[in-house]
Amino acid sequence: MRIEGIHYGLTLMYSYLLPLFEIKETSNGFMFLKKYGVSKGLKCVFDEKSLSTICDTSSVSQPDMKHITSLLGLEKITLFKQLSSILESHLIDEVTLIYSPLDAGSIFKIIFLSRNTDYFLNTVKWAKDLLDGKDVSETYSSYIPKALKQLNEHVEDVDFTSLNSVSLRKLLRIRNVGPKTVSALLLHGYGNTFYAPVDRHFSKLLSTYFEISNPLKIYCIKYAMNCFKCEHGFKCKYGISMKTFGMYNGVIQSLTYLASRLGKKPSQLESILLKNRRPYKRLTKLIVDLVEKFNKDLSQKVFR
Repeated sequence: MRIEGIHYGLTLMYSYLLPLFEIKETSNGFMFLKKYGVSKGLKCVFDEKSLSTICDTSSVSQPDMKHITSLLGLEKITLFKQLSSILESHLIDEVTLIYSPLDAGSIFKIIFLSRNTDYFLNTVKWAKDLLDGKDVSETYSSYIPKALKQLNEHVEDVDFTSLNSVSLRKLLRIRNVGPKTVSALLLHGYGNTFYAPVDRHFSKLLSTYFEISNPLKIYCIKYAMNCFKCEHGFKCKYGISMKTFGMYNGVIQSLTYLASRLGKKPSQLESILLKNRRPYKRLTKLIVDLVEKFNKDLSQKVFR
C-alpha cells in the first residue's frame, strides 16, 4: 500500500494516537508500527523528502483491515485540502487527522495523562508503560499517573465503542474531566472535527477576534457537549469556535497546536518525526490568514 503527499511526521506530532505506535528513525524519515490496539501490526515507512509512505498490512488481522483508512488519515485528508485551497497553499494539505474509535478507551487515558505536563517527555512514556500493562500510578511519582487510578474506577461502565450523550455526560461528571478532554476524545478518538480541545494556543488565537469566556461545565453536561443548543455557546470559547469554524474546528485547532510545537526546541522524538522544520515555519501565518477569512465570512453572514 503506497500513500503519496501526506507528511506523517507532522500528522503524528499533534496526535494523541502517537503512543500507540513504535517509531524508528530511518535515513530519510522513519518507520511507524501500530504496536497496540486495533490494526496491530500495521507497519509503514515514511520518506520525508518525497512525502511517500509504503505500508505493509500483512500482519493486520482481516477484521481490522477496515480500520486502516482512519488510522492513516485517509478519511479526513479532504478537509485539510479544502482549507489549503482557500489559502492557495499546499503546506496545510500535507497534514491529516488520524483517529481510531476502537482505540478510544486508550486514547481517553492518553489524553488524561497529557494534562499539565510535557507530552513528548512524559505522556508518551507513561502511555506506553500503561499499554504494556504496567501500573503507572505506582511507577511514577507524578500526581497525573496516580490520578489515572481513580479515573479507571469511574470509566469501567463507559462504552467507548459507541460514545453517546449518556456516556458523554458520565465522562463530564468525573473530576478532572472537562470539555477539553472530551473534545480531544471526540476529535482524536472518533474523528469528529466539529470538536476542538481549546488549549492555551487556540484560546489565544480566538481571543484576538472574539470576546470569549470559559465553558461552564453544568451546561456541557446538560447539552452533552452540543454547543449549537447551549445558551452559553455564544460566549463560551468552545461554542464560538464550533460555530465559527464548523467541521473545520478540530482541523484548525490541530494546525494551531502544530504551529506552536514548531516554534519550540524539538524533543528527540519530534526531531525524528520532522527533520526539516524550515518550510513549515510559515504555518502560524497561514493559520492567522485562515481564521481572519472565517471571521470575515461570519461577520458578513451576521450583518447581511
